[in-house]
Amino acid sequence: EYRNPQFESISLGEVSLLVDQQWELRGNEVYSGSERHRLIWRKEGGAWRIVSQELIKTHWSRKTKSAVDTSAGTVAIGVRQ
Repeated sequence: EYRNPQFESISLGEVSLLVDQQWELRGNEVYSGSERHRLIWRKEGGAWRIVSQELIKTHWSRKTKSAVDTSAGTVAIGVRQ
C-alpha cells in the first residue's frame, strides 16, 4: 500500500515522487514493515518510466512466526493491500 505521495518537479521531463510503502513477506516467518521511498520518473519516448528508486527511511519493521503451512514450498510475497 502506498500513502502520502509528494511530487516534485526536478526538470522538464523528470519528476520525483516520495511515498510511504507498507509491505509484508510470508513464508516460514512473516516479515512486515513501513518505509519511505523516492522514485525518479523520466519521460522517455513519450512514456513515463521509473529510472531510479531510493530507500529514504525505514519507519518500522518486524519479524513474526507464520501460522501458514509452507510445507508445499510456496511463499507469498507482496505489498499489503
